Amino acid sequence: MSEPNLDKSLFAGPPRPESRIDELLGLLAADWKRSGSDQRFFQYVENLRYRLGVQSDAYFYEDDALISYLTAEAGPAGTGASS
Repeated sequence: MSEPNLDKSLFAGPPRPESRIDELLGLLAADWKRSGSDQRFFQYVENLRYRLGVQSDAYFYEDDALISYLTAEAGPAGTGASS
């Protein structure tokens, strides 16, 4: 079996803003605490993957989509009351 032919670079396009890392980590921490802080980290990650509807590999799930999802889950002003 031969390797797939990639016509474009996997890293093509503008770089992602580094500021997304702190934003995303803050949203993840808040969501983890809301969803049950007694979960181990990878339990939380697997449960989040299920909530996102990611059937197998979350490798290709974009950060901006996750940020949007977690922001919506936080509700108005981060109250945890999703609309």
